[in-house]
Amino acid sequence: MLHTDQWLREAKRLPIGRSARVYHGAEHRPNLVVKNLPDRYTAYCHRCHEGGVVIKDYVRADSTYSTVQDNSITPPHDAVPLFLHGVPNPKIPWQKLVAFLHSKSMSVDYLKGYNPKYSASAERLLLDMPDQTVGRSLRSASTAKWLTYRSAVSYVRASALAVEGRRLFVTEDCFSAIKAAHSLPPTFVPTALMGTEAYNDFLRLALSSAGVVLCLDNDNAGLSAAPKIQRALRLLDVPCKTVYPSAGADPKNEPLEWFRNVVESE
Repeated sequence: MLHTDQWLREAKRLPIGRSARVYHGAEHRPNLVVKNLPDRYTAYCHRCHEGGVVIKDYVRADSTYSTVQDNSITPPHDAVPLFLHGVPNPKIPWQKLVAFLHSKSMSVDYLKGYNPKYSASAERLLLDMPDQTVGRSLRSASTAKWLTYRSAVSYVRASALAVEGRRLFVTEDCFSAIKAAHSLPPTFVPTALMGTEAYNDFLRLALSSAGVVLCLDNDNAGLSAAPKIQRALRLLDVPCKTVYPSAGADPKNEPLEWFRNVVESE
């Protein structure tokens, strides 16, 4: 067992989820691999074949995620339900809303399980997700397409099923996760990163799952982010498979059967 004086300081310098090779004593090569995992620090020397583990007394959530996340933001006060006793609400600009959803390869039917509402003042569609309320702007020029309200986490789950024993189907945006939830079996929990960053709280969620199917947008941002997220998950020993929608497309642009086919093809 390596004494902590030989490696712990180096491990603590790393961001959570990262590892590094460092020199161990007078060795001529960096044979010592140190890791900063969400719940522990670890070390292993490939020359000495000895290692060490230090369990963290606590884990502090990283609150530096996306600037679109703001716990002080509250949902618009004029938000009204899309349906009243199962009947379409006449106060909703249905033509505008349906055209917007159609442009995103979505439909109102996909949203019914999330208590959908509409705010005329903000021109936002509001959805009550398992962990928070999210709002999608219908304005094409909006600088913040998605907002989350009173959220303590960076990710958005589209299913309230327990993560333990299930795999996460991970997308960039909420619509893609919702569409996946309508197609995939209950062995999956569709989850949106709300961007292309995997923050510490998401990594902790992934640690409690049975694995991850990563399905980001097939564009430059998604193609660049996917290998980084996959590396972070592998450092945590979380099984991860990466799949992509059609070239230039988002997962939500695919038909429902595509989601089933892509997970059944393993």
